[in-house]
Amino acid sequence: KRWRDARKGTEALFRLEKNQELRNHYGITLAQFEAMLASQRHRCAICRTPLIGRRSAHVDHDHKTGRIRGILCAHCNRGIGCLRDDPAALRRAARYLERASGLPPARVAADDGQCALWDVAS
Repeated sequence: KRWRDARKGTEALFRLEKNQELRNHYGITLAQFEAMLASQRHRCAICRTPLIGRRSAHVDHDHKTGRIRGILCAHCNRGIGCLRDDPAALRRAARYLERASGLPPARVAADDGQCALWDVAS
């Protein structure tokens, strides 16, 4: 405890805690996580956004088997999670977006942050 208190907020403590978290949740070490991230060139495996900063990289895993698939950004990790990790749903979503590409762009409503299509009538 004294060692931890003396190093509160330091890189050494962060690495120790991150290593423990990865081992407990996914069965991998921080070194393995960093190797996976390097193999993806420090980019999200889906959208290729650079993964910079401590909170930007998320371990993506199969919730049924526990098998790690890769490292994703928060948006992609949430996106596939919202579609219940279902490849068929992801393909339908991609087709939906491709078909809808002829529509006016989506906008974010200023008051509530919800996505809505442009009202063509106005």
